[in-house]
Amino acid sequence: MRREEFRIHWEEVAENGAIIEVFVDDEKIKTIELEEDQRCGWDTISVPAGQHRIQVKNSGADWVEIKFYEFTACQHHAVKVQGLAGLTRAYLWFSDVGNQVHRETTTDPINFLSATLHDLQDGAYLMEVYNTKPGAGGVIQENAVECVNGKLAFELPSFMHDIAVKFKIL
Repeated sequence: MRREEFRIHWEEVAENGAIIEVFVDDEKIKTIELEEDQRCGWDTISVPAGQHRIQVKNSGADWVEIKFYEFTACQHHAVKVQGLAGLTRAYLWFSDVGNQVHRETTTDPINFLSATLHDLQDGAYLMEVYNTKPGAGGVIQENAVECVNGKLAFELPSFMHDIAVKFKIL
């Protein structure tokens, strides 16, 4: 069975430490215990090929700053995801790791990428997709998506290099 990788990168850990739990399809597959003031690390989780629901939770006593997540299951692209989310808004950036500065190694677009945000307020959201390239930037797609039971599922258009997405409740 082919396996892919999901990588968690963290920047810093608070004074009382943190415990990162990783779930794949609602089954806990890894626990990462982080000591206080541990900085700039990562851990890799092996995941069976195919579509899965991945959740990352901090069950520890204090906070951890997650820098980004990286996936290797996207048509041989490693996709880096960074973002911020609140109860009624979210801002995400998806980037092809192989196409970062001085690493332009892939020439194929990323296709058929979908994701789900959790713990948002139920309701209709405006999803705005942005081209991030200088000179060509701006909104390239707008559509309404529905958040049900705190879950907002969405699909991205094909993209090269990177793409940004903004969600706000209507």
